[in-house]
Formats: sequence, structure tokens, C-alpha cells
Amino acid sequence: MKKIEEVLVTTVKYLNREEIDYVFIGGIAVMVYGNPRTTVDLELVIEVDEEELEDFAEYLSEQGFFADSEDIKRAFRERTSFSAEEKDSLFRLDVKGV
Repeated sequence: MKKIEEVLVTTVKYLNREEIDYVFIGGIAVMVYGNPRTTVDLELVIEVDEEELEDFAEYLSEQGFFADSEDIKRAFRERTSFSAEEKDSLFRLDVKGV
């Protein structure tokens, strides 16, 4: 089973490589600033064009996440968020676009 740190590194590698602006929010951000707590999700906001979402969904799938590109595109068009669950753990990404 992956650790949340591994899910974080996997996500950040892609976002940095593709030069996508992002910010982590929620429980993981709270932990970074010194307040320990339990969390099973990585909440982040990304700035990405819709045409880049297909590649992001493909990357997540390759890394072991349930990630449907049409669901992701719809969430971005509707200005809502999507969740991508990691298949081998309880962790998930909750992603919102700007």
C-alpha cells in the first residue's frame, strides 16, 4: 500500500514537469504548517487548460488512480471538483481547477 507521501510526490512530479500551477489545501497543508492530523486525501487547486486534462487523466491512470478524463473535463467546465482514488490505498486526490 502506498503512503500519502508517495501519492503527493507522484502528483507533484507531473504538475512540475508540465509546468502547471498548483496549490495544496486542506489537511495536507495543515500538516505542513505543523499541526498533525489524519487525512486520506490530497486537496489541490490547479490552473490548467481543458486540453491538458486528457494528459493529466492518462498520467493518473498510469500511476494507479481511477481517473476518467470525461469526468475530469466535466468537473472543470462546471467549476466543481473531481476525485481520483488511488487503487491500492485509501488515498485520493480532490482536484479543483481555476
